[in-house]
Amino acid sequence: MGQSFFSMLREGATGVKNFLSGIANREFLVFLFFLFVSAAFWLMETLNEDYVDEISIPVEYLNVPENVVTTSDIPEEIKIKVSDKGFTLLNYLLYGANGKVKINFLDYQEKGNSVRITSSEIQKQLEKTIESSSKLVSFKPEGFEMVYTRGQAKRVPVRLKGSASAKQQYDITNISFEPDTLTIYAPEDILDTIHVVFTAPISYHELSEDITFDTEMTRPRNVKFVPEKVKVTINVSQLTEKTLEVPITAVNVPEGKIMRTFPSKVKVTFQASLADFDKIKAEEFTIHADYETIRSAGSDRCEPIVVRYPSNIKHMGVWPKEVEYLVEDE
Repeated sequence: MGQSFFSMLREGATGVKNFLSGIANREFLVFLFFLFVSAAFWLMETLNEDYVDEISIPVEYLNVPENVVTTSDIPEEIKIKVSDKGFTLLNYLLYGANGKVKINFLDYQEKGNSVRITSSEIQKQLEKTIESSSKLVSFKPEGFEMVYTRGQAKRVPVRLKGSASAKQQYDITNISFEPDTLTIYAPEDILDTIHVVFTAPISYHELSEDITFDTEMTRPRNVKFVPEKVKVTINVSQLTEKTLEVPITAVNVPEGKIMRTFPSKVKVTFQASLADFDKIKAEEFTIHADYETIRSAGSDRCEPIVVRYPSNIKHMGVWPKEVEYLVEDE
């Protein structure tokens, strides 16, 4: 019989024990121990040295009214070079600094539409975000201009920018946005030119099921959106085939004449989503036989023309493609 799993484990454990009990193996373990201790001492000594490194401090803008639109590039973070022991710099790397640079709009709104955030203001706040043992060597930007305007507001609908398509035998049945309208703020001359807002470009193809995702907006310069992102849902449904019988209607028949077709109905075959399958009726189709076209062609057969059909169908076909007709007096 084959060896059991537990006996294999016992033999394996015995082999490991014998390996570790060998003189050579004991020497190897001693070597590893001293190697580890040496590496630990080297790391402790290295981290106790002074270094200069760069870290990022985020900038937070407080109490900015919704109708305020910044027209200048304002930083989202300040890059600083700081000097300190390796232990402290490692702590910055792992956990970040101790706060943010906070720009309170209320402190500047009385100074006009162009405000200079000075180097001394930034430095004062930066020193609060680092440890007392750390020395601030330099930072960028050293100051910046905040230019803004108080824009007018209006609500505009959201539209998709990009492309989306479904796999064969599937169809995109709906694309929706949440919210479907945004409030935009901009100077009046810009606001008057905006009638819709578009998402950032998207590209989804070969879809076979619904998808939902968040996306930012394509934002023109000097325009502010509230909110800045929307949730997009693309609904996908499997297509199925359906056939309906639709009557042919004769048109442009002279007064006193009657035009009959044989057969009087044609079969219309199309594909529709499962959700719409039962909703589509023959009454939603209009098929014409045009007397004027027939007379100019001089043929004893005519082609039924579909002039009205539901917008939510695909791959429509008509059979037969030609029908016979008879024109007689009333």
